[in-house]
Amino acid sequence: QEPLVNVVCYALVENHYHLLLEERQENGVSKFMKRFGIAMSKYYNQKYKTSGSLFQGKYRGKVVDADEYLAYVSVYIQVKNILEMYPGGLRIALQNFNKAFQWAKEYPFGSLGYYTGIRNLPIVQKSVLGSMFKAQGSYEKFAKDCFKGMNFEEKLGRLKLE
Repeated sequence: QEPLVNVVCYALVENHYHLLLEERQENGVSKFMKRFGIAMSKYYNQKYKTSGSLFQGKYRGKVVDADEYLAYVSVYIQVKNILEMYPGGLRIALQNFNKAFQWAKEYPFGSLGYYTGIRNLPIVQKSVLGSMFKAQGSYEKFAKDCFKGMNFEEKLGRLKLE
């Protein structure tokens, strides 16, 4: 069966998740998210012997329509969301950035380790980001640069991410 989407990157955090998906079929993202939500609810309900919806509402998605936006959204998903869980939070992570970034690379429920070369994740497809960051270490450098100088949240805001 032809895949509905490519998983470009992801982060699973304590009470939510972020996925960056590349649509491969018409309405592929919608179909994938519906199946994903049903599967997660079914798993949870079986594991905890309960019933009902796992999520409060429909998934929320945004269209990524520019390469620069894509690059920054990927850092938002793979780095910022994980660094917020760093012991002491994002503020402490930014103060100890190299140590915190290494921690984020090793976080087992995110795809950053795949893009920085420390882990192989067959579920993730480098198709889009891989073509943007071809050189070894270029994605890691870009991700680290996002947190230097200009406020990362400002940059994302200007690129449409709320």
